[in-house]
Amino acid sequence: MESSSPRSWTITSARGSITVFDVGANLNGFLYDGFQYLRGHESGEGLLSHPARAGCAVLVPFANRIRLGKYSFGGRAYQLPLNDSSGPNAIHGLLANVRWDLSKLARDQIVFSRDFPGEPGYPFPFRAQVSYVLKDEGLEVQLSVENLGNQDMPITAGAHPYFRLDGDLSEWILYLKSRGRLLANEGKIPTGQILEEDPSGRLDDRELDHCYAIEGDVLLQNRKGLRLELKGFRYLQVYVPPRRDSVALEPMTGAPDAFNNGMGLTILGPGESLKASFKVIPLPHDD
Repeated sequence: MESSSPRSWTITSARGSITVFDVGANLNGFLYDGFQYLRGHESGEGLLSHPARAGCAVLVPFANRIRLGKYSFGGRAYQLPLNDSSGPNAIHGLLANVRWDLSKLARDQIVFSRDFPGEPGYPFPFRAQVSYVLKDEGLEVQLSVENLGNQDMPITAGAHPYFRLDGDLSEWILYLKSRGRLLANEGKIPTGQILEEDPSGRLDDRELDHCYAIEGDVLLQNRKGLRLELKGFRYLQVYVPPRRDSVALEPMTGAPDAFNNGMGLTILGPGESLKASFKVIPLPHDD
């Protein structure tokens, strides 16, 4: 974990602005037409202590949880650091609380990158890059991971944005199309079964922390609203935090525990890259 305070950069367009921290390349604000659509960290200290509890954390080289932090690959067994407050698992990848390098700062774009040299639990060097692009219709987030090593590497990637709308969360309406919800055990690890379940509708007082095999765009609507357009992401974790002031819509290229269950797991050969992106498009509304 980084010890010095995170630095942040802000870029502004005619319709909006974004703010990004260097620690975790965490997107901490998305203002559009005067409304803040992202529930950001209240301070840099909050980001350092709990990087995935606000803003938008970048999740590499694995998204969500790895059961007990254990997996096998290429005939060898590995142990990841256990950092899940809700159980003995590894969670949210390895780069959410380390400092990334600012690669590009332009009028409409901020790009961060981080070279990972490998470590005992994940001995596969890679380069991660995330690009935040302000567009007239909203925001585009582009994520890529390149294998810098000389052997195959397992990888999933994702993001952890906390979105907010106007009014009370219980009034917000979620729309998504999926092949179903991944049934999970008490440790939130998928069992391999997929339930035919449609989570669309008012959030009301529902306690959500579920993963869906996503198909198509995702909409979150009240008087204000937004559309999430996904490219390369096959799964979506929907999470309402206990504070109930936002909803995390977490696009992921693979399912939780993909290193063990293989659901959405990508194997990158030397020099190969995984790329995925999503757009956040605020919807028209009446003032």
